[in-house]
Amino acid sequence: MSRHWLLPLAMAAGLMSASSEAALVVTENLDGEPQTRIYHDGAYFEVESGRLMNRIDLKQDRCLMVNHEARVYFEGACEGGLDELMATLKAEFERQIATLSPEQREQMQAMVGAMIQGTGRGKVGFKRDGEGTVAGYEAESYLITINDTPYSSVWVSSNLEAAIKKEFDLDAFRRWERKMREEIDAMTHQLGAQQSGADPMAEAFDAIVAKGYPVKIVPNAAADMMGMMVPPTIADEASETIEVISVEQRSDFRPESLNPPDDYAKLSSWAEFMRADMDSEDEDHAHD
Repeated sequence: MSRHWLLPLAMAAGLMSASSEAALVVTENLDGEPQTRIYHDGAYFEVESGRLMNRIDLKQDRCLMVNHEARVYFEGACEGGLDELMATLKAEFERQIATLSPEQREQMQAMVGAMIQGTGRGKVGFKRDGEGTVAGYEAESYLITINDTPYSSVWVSSNLEAAIKKEFDLDAFRRWERKMREEIDAMTHQLGAQQSGADPMAEAFDAIVAKGYPVKIVPNAAADMMGMMVPPTIADEASETIEVISVEQRSDFRPESLNPPDDYAKLSSWAEFMRADMDSEDEDHAHD
């Protein structure tokens, strides 16, 4: 499932703090690729390679998401969008399960159940282990460990968090991100015929991010393998290499300058957009 719409959708609930006139532009390096996040007057813009990916305007309750591979977009009310998307995901999940034969379903259940049970082998912990400056902002470093072995170093900045909160409600984002994570986790456990339980990696990551905005994440080279010992719902975030490379105030930012290309098709619902998103990702995998 593509992640580029999950993150902004999670931000699509809550009230904004007072905003400054200039936009706050955060540019980061995500696994070697530049990505720009723009926070301005209650709205959030995600831009990759100069192309708008998402525009979330909480003041107007309007959320826009773009899939450039499928050349489609959808714009609609933010409120309720998450519920519609999760309902669509659940329906797709149930549809795929229904296509399996009893034998295939049993094999899938056993495989996923074994994976979930296996994730309990890792004891997750974290500790503060340093401080420094990232993109001009003071930051603290926290080391996440699995069975006392370093898993990922996560740097957070409370000062950058405070600056962003003047433009966008990060607390609302985290509440909705957690809701999505729990919904997906419940579906995974249902597939493996397991009861949903604690997610120690998510709890550690949440506790660190509560201290500030993530400005740098440096995973252990073996993080992908180590992540198999813990629930998979958030381990991928701590295993991505991320670093904020610049933060600037832009008084010349014009929200109307970022729009989908004119020749892209506008879809009729969040559910239709999600199906197009999943179809385009399946097509990408088929060409890998």
